[in-house]
Amino acid sequence: MLVADSPLTALALREVKAPAASIGGFAVAANAYGMPDDGSLSFSDFLRAARPILEQANDTVFLVDGEGGYDSPAETVKRWSAFPNVGMIFFEDQLPTDRRCGHMDRHTIITADEMCTKIEAARSAQIDSEPMIMARTDARSACDSIEAAIERSKAYVKAGAEAIFVEAPRSVQELELVASELSGTPLLVNIIEGGKTPILPFEQLVGMGYQLIARPLITTLAVSQLTRKIVSEFYSSDHSLENYFSEHGEPSIDDFQKLIGLSRR
Repeated sequence: MLVADSPLTALALREVKAPAASIGGFAVAANAYGMPDDGSLSFSDFLRAARPILEQANDTVFLVDGEGGYDSPAETVKRWSAFPNVGMIFFEDQLPTDRRCGHMDRHTIITADEMCTKIEAARSAQIDSEPMIMARTDARSACDSIEAAIERSKAYVKAGAEAIFVEAPRSVQELELVASELSGTPLLVNIIEGGKTPILPFEQLVGMGYQLIARPLITTLAVSQLTRKIVSEFYSSDHSLENYFSEHGEPSIDDFQKLIGLSRR
Protein backbone atom coordinates (compact mmCIF):
# COMPACT_ATOMS: atom_id res chain seq x y z
CA MET A 1 0.00 0.00 0.00
CA LEU A 2 1.51 3.28 -1.15
CA VAL A 3 0.87 6.73 0.25
CA ALA A 4 -0.83 9.24 -2.01
CA ASP A 5 1.18 12.36 -1.24
CA SER A 6 -0.27 14.62 -3.94
CA PRO A 7 -3.10 14.80 -6.50
CA LEU A 8 -0.64 13.64 -9.18
CA THR A 9 0.08 10.49 -7.19
CA ALA A 10 -3.68 10.05 -6.84
CA LEU A 11 -4.02 10.22 -10.62
CA ALA A 12 -1.38 7.50 -10.96
CA LEU A 13 -3.33 5.37 -8.47
CA ARG A 14 -6.48 5.89 -10.52
CA GLU A 15 -4.63 4.98 -13.71
CA VAL A 16 -3.69 1.55 -12.35
CA LYS A 17 -6.99 1.10 -10.47
CA ALA A 18 -5.20 0.77 -7.14
CA PRO A 19 -7.60 -0.86 -4.66
CA ALA A 20 -6.07 0.70 -1.54
CA ALA A 21 -3.64 3.42 -0.49
CA SER A 22 -3.05 5.73 2.42
CA ILE A 23 -2.66 9.43 3.16
CA GLY A 24 -0.11 10.27 5.84
CA GLY A 25 0.80 13.53 7.47
CA PHE A 26 4.54 13.21 6.81
CA ALA A 27 4.23 12.99 3.03
CA VAL A 28 1.36 15.47 2.68
CA ALA A 29 3.10 18.10 4.82
CA ALA A 30 6.23 17.79 2.67
CA ASN A 31 4.48 17.77 -0.71
CA ALA A 32 1.68 20.25 -0.12
CA TYR A 33 3.45 22.71 2.15
CA GLY A 34 7.19 21.97 2.04
CA MET A 35 7.16 21.44 5.79
CA PRO A 36 7.96 18.64 8.24
CA ASP A 37 5.07 16.87 9.94
CA ASP A 38 5.89 18.27 13.38
CA GLY A 39 2.47 19.45 14.51
CA SER A 40 2.64 22.77 12.67
CA LEU A 41 -0.23 21.93 10.31
CA SER A 42 -3.79 22.16 11.53
CA PHE A 43 -6.40 19.55 10.72
CA SER A 44 -7.98 22.02 8.30
CA ASP A 45 -4.62 22.38 6.51
CA PHE A 46 -4.35 18.61 6.22
CA LEU A 47 -7.90 18.20 4.93
CA ARG A 48 -7.36 20.96 2.39
CA ALA A 49 -4.39 19.08 0.95
CA ALA A 50 -6.04 15.65 1.19
CA ARG A 51 -9.34 16.57 -0.49
CA PRO A 52 -8.08 16.58 -4.12
CA ILE A 53 -6.19 13.33 -3.48
CA LEU A 54 -9.36 11.59 -2.28
CA GLU A 55 -11.42 13.08 -5.10
CA GLN A 56 -8.98 12.16 -7.88
CA ALA A 57 -8.58 8.56 -6.70
CA ASN A 58 -12.23 8.14 -5.82
CA ASP A 59 -12.28 4.38 -6.52
CA THR A 60 -9.37 3.73 -4.15
CA VAL A 61 -10.11 3.00 -0.49
CA PHE A 62 -7.88 5.01 1.83
CA LEU A 63 -6.34 4.60 5.25
CA VAL A 64 -5.92 8.17 6.52
CA ASP A 65 -3.91 9.76 9.29
CA GLY A 66 -5.89 10.96 12.30
CA GLU A 67 -2.72 12.07 14.09
CA GLY A 68 -3.48 12.27 17.83
CA GLY A 69 -7.10 13.11 17.18
CA TYR A 70 -6.39 16.86 17.06
CA ASP A 71 -8.82 18.65 19.41
CA SER A 72 -11.41 15.88 19.23
CA PRO A 73 -11.04 12.30 17.95
CA ALA A 74 -14.80 12.09 17.45
CA GLU A 75 -14.84 15.26 15.34
CA THR A 76 -11.83 13.99 13.39
CA VAL A 77 -13.79 10.84 12.51
CA LYS A 78 -16.82 12.89 11.49
CA ARG A 79 -14.83 15.16 9.20
CA TRP A 80 -12.95 12.32 7.52
CA SER A 81 -16.25 10.45 7.12
CA ALA A 82 -17.38 13.12 4.67
CA PHE A 83 -15.21 11.33 2.09
CA PRO A 84 -16.84 8.06 1.01
CA ASN A 85 -13.53 6.39 0.11
CA VAL A 86 -12.00 6.83 3.58
CA GLY A 87 -12.20 3.27 4.86
CA MET A 88 -10.00 3.48 7.96
CA ILE A 89 -8.44 6.14 10.21
CA PHE A 90 -5.43 5.60 12.44
CA PHE A 91 -4.79 7.47 15.67
CA GLU A 92 -1.41 7.58 17.41
CA ASP A 93 -0.30 7.70 21.02
CA GLN A 94 2.48 10.22 20.49
CA LEU A 95 2.30 13.39 22.58
CA PRO A 96 0.63 15.87 20.18
CA THR A 97 3.08 18.66 21.02
CA ASP A 98 6.13 16.47 20.35
CA ARG A 99 5.30 14.45 17.24
CA ARG A 100 7.88 13.06 14.84
CA CYS A 101 8.25 10.36 12.21
CA GLY A 102 7.95 6.94 13.79
CA HIS A 103 11.34 5.87 12.42
CA MET A 104 13.18 8.73 14.09
CA ASP A 105 14.55 8.56 17.64
CA ARG A 106 13.21 9.96 20.92
CA HIS A 107 9.45 9.68 21.03
CA THR A 108 7.18 10.89 23.80
CA ILE A 109 3.84 9.15 24.28
CA ILE A 110 0.69 9.79 26.27
CA THR A 111 -0.57 7.30 28.84
CA ALA A 112 -2.31 4.16 27.68
CA ASP A 113 -5.48 5.28 29.47
CA GLU A 114 -5.47 8.59 27.56
CA MET A 115 -5.09 6.74 24.28
CA CYS A 116 -7.87 4.31 25.17
CA THR A 117 -10.17 7.27 25.83
CA LYS A 118 -9.34 8.63 22.37
CA ILE A 119 -10.11 5.27 20.77
CA GLU A 120 -13.46 5.07 22.55
CA ALA A 121 -14.32 8.62 21.43
CA ALA A 122 -13.40 7.79 17.84
CA ARG A 123 -15.51 4.63 17.88
CA SER A 124 -18.49 6.62 19.21
CA ALA A 125 -18.43 8.78 16.07
CA GLN A 126 -18.63 5.90 13.58
CA ILE A 127 -21.73 5.50 11.44
CA ASP A 128 -22.65 1.86 10.82
CA SER A 129 -19.17 0.91 12.10
CA GLU A 130 -17.44 3.02 9.45
CA PRO A 131 -14.75 4.12 8.92
CA MET A 132 -12.72 1.52 10.82
CA ILE A 133 -10.45 2.72 13.63
CA MET A 134 -6.78 1.72 13.83
CA ALA A 135 -4.49 2.49 16.77
CA ARG A 136 -0.80 3.27 16.27
CA THR A 137 1.70 2.99 19.10
CA ASP A 138 5.20 4.45 19.22
CA ALA A 139 6.01 2.68 22.47
CA ARG A 140 8.80 0.66 20.81
CA SER A 141 10.82 3.86 20.55
CA ALA A 142 9.46 5.76 23.54
CA CYS A 143 9.96 2.85 25.98
CA ASP A 144 12.77 1.08 24.10
CA SER A 145 10.66 -2.07 24.34
CA ILE A 146 8.71 -4.11 21.84
CA GLU A 147 6.93 -5.74 24.79
CA ALA A 148 5.65 -2.34 25.91
CA ALA A 149 4.31 -1.72 22.40
CA ILE A 150 2.54 -5.09 22.41
CA GLU A 151 1.07 -4.48 25.88
CA ARG A 152 -0.32 -1.14 24.77
CA SER A 153 -1.67 -2.63 21.57
CA LYS A 154 -3.63 -5.22 23.53
CA ALA A 155 -5.10 -2.46 25.70
CA TYR A 156 -6.07 -0.52 22.58
CA VAL A 157 -7.86 -3.53 21.15
CA LYS A 158 -9.82 -3.89 24.39
CA ALA A 159 -10.74 -0.19 24.13
CA GLY A 160 -12.19 -0.77 20.66
CA ALA A 161 -9.35 -0.43 18.14
CA GLU A 162 -10.20 -2.59 15.13
CA ALA A 163 -6.64 -2.75 13.77
CA ILE A 164 -3.17 -2.15 15.18
CA PHE A 165 -0.09 -0.36 13.87
CA VAL A 166 3.03 -1.01 15.95
CA GLU A 167 5.51 1.52 14.64
CA ALA A 168 9.14 0.65 13.91
CA PRO A 169 9.89 -2.91 15.07
CA ARG A 170 13.65 -3.28 14.86
CA SER A 171 14.14 -6.84 13.62
CA VAL A 172 12.55 -9.88 12.03
CA GLN A 173 12.19 -11.34 15.52
CA GLU A 174 10.29 -8.30 16.73
CA LEU A 175 8.00 -8.39 13.69
CA GLU A 176 7.27 -12.04 14.37
CA LEU A 177 6.61 -11.37 18.07
CA VAL A 178 4.11 -8.59 17.29
CA ALA A 179 2.27 -10.79 14.81
CA SER A 180 2.21 -13.73 17.23
CA GLU A 181 1.08 -11.77 20.29
CA LEU A 182 -1.59 -9.87 18.36
CA SER A 183 -2.80 -12.76 16.25
CA GLY A 184 -6.42 -12.32 15.20
CA THR A 185 -6.19 -8.53 15.01
CA PRO A 186 -5.61 -6.85 11.62
CA LEU A 187 -2.03 -5.54 11.66
CA LEU A 188 -0.15 -2.91 9.68
CA VAL A 189 3.61 -2.87 9.16
CA ASN A 190 5.24 0.37 8.05
CA ILE A 191 8.28 -0.02 5.77
CA ILE A 192 10.47 3.03 5.19
CA GLU A 193 13.62 3.17 3.08
CA GLY A 194 16.47 3.79 5.52
CA GLY A 195 14.09 3.28 8.45
CA LYS A 196 14.32 1.03 11.50
CA THR A 197 12.15 -1.88 10.32
CA PRO A 198 13.86 -4.41 8.03
CA ILE A 199 12.59 -4.39 4.45
CA LEU A 200 11.27 -7.88 3.81
CA PRO A 201 9.38 -9.41 0.86
CA PHE A 202 5.63 -8.88 1.02
CA GLU A 203 5.07 -12.64 1.00
CA GLN A 204 7.16 -13.05 4.15
CA LEU A 205 5.28 -10.28 5.99
CA VAL A 206 1.93 -11.71 4.95
CA GLY A 207 3.09 -15.12 6.14
CA MET A 208 3.86 -13.64 9.54
CA GLY A 209 0.32 -12.31 9.79
CA TYR A 210 0.43 -8.72 8.53
CA GLN A 211 -2.63 -7.79 6.47
CA LEU A 212 -1.61 -4.21 5.67
CA ILE A 213 1.87 -3.45 4.34
CA ALA A 214 2.64 0.23 3.89
CA ARG A 215 5.45 1.84 1.90
CA PRO A 216 4.55 5.39 2.96
CA LEU A 217 7.46 7.43 1.62
CA ILE A 218 8.73 5.76 -1.55
CA THR A 219 6.89 8.08 -3.96
CA THR A 220 7.80 11.15 -1.90
CA LEU A 221 11.45 10.16 -1.65
CA ALA A 222 11.70 9.25 -5.34
CA VAL A 223 10.05 12.44 -6.58
CA SER A 224 12.17 14.54 -4.24
CA GLN A 225 15.34 12.83 -5.43
CA LEU A 226 14.50 13.27 -9.11
CA THR A 227 13.40 16.88 -8.65
CA ARG A 228 16.61 17.78 -6.86
CA LYS A 229 18.63 16.08 -9.62
CA ILE A 230 16.85 18.06 -12.33
CA VAL A 231 17.19 21.38 -10.51
CA SER A 232 20.84 20.78 -9.69
CA GLU A 233 21.76 19.74 -13.23
CA PHE A 234 19.82 22.56 -14.87
CA TYR A 235 21.41 25.30 -12.76
CA SER A 236 24.93 23.87 -12.62
CA SER A 237 25.38 22.87 -16.29
CA ASP A 238 24.50 24.20 -19.71
CA HIS A 239 20.78 23.76 -18.96
CA SER A 240 20.50 20.87 -21.41
CA LEU A 241 19.54 18.16 -18.86
CA GLU A 242 21.16 15.62 -21.17
CA ASN A 243 22.69 13.67 -18.29
CA TYR A 244 19.33 13.39 -16.60
CA PHE A 245 17.58 12.29 -19.81
CA SER A 246 20.25 9.70 -20.61
CA GLU A 247 19.81 8.17 -17.14
CA HIS A 248 16.04 8.38 -16.75
CA GLY A 249 14.66 8.93 -20.23
CA GLU A 250 13.00 12.06 -21.59
CA PRO A 251 9.51 12.64 -20.19
CA SER A 252 6.60 13.11 -22.58
CA ILE A 253 4.11 15.97 -22.47
CA ASP A 254 1.59 13.69 -24.18
CA ASP A 255 1.83 11.11 -21.38
CA PHE A 256 1.41 13.85 -18.79
CA GLN A 257 -1.61 15.32 -20.54
CA LYS A 258 -3.18 11.87 -20.60
CA LEU A 259 -2.54 11.45 -16.87
CA ILE A 260 -4.19 14.73 -15.90
CA GLY A 261 -7.05 14.27 -18.36
CA LEU A 262 -6.22 17.15 -20.67
CA SER A 263 -6.59 14.95 -23.76
CA ARG A 264 -10.27 14.46 -22.89
CA ARG A 265 -11.08 18.16 -23.09
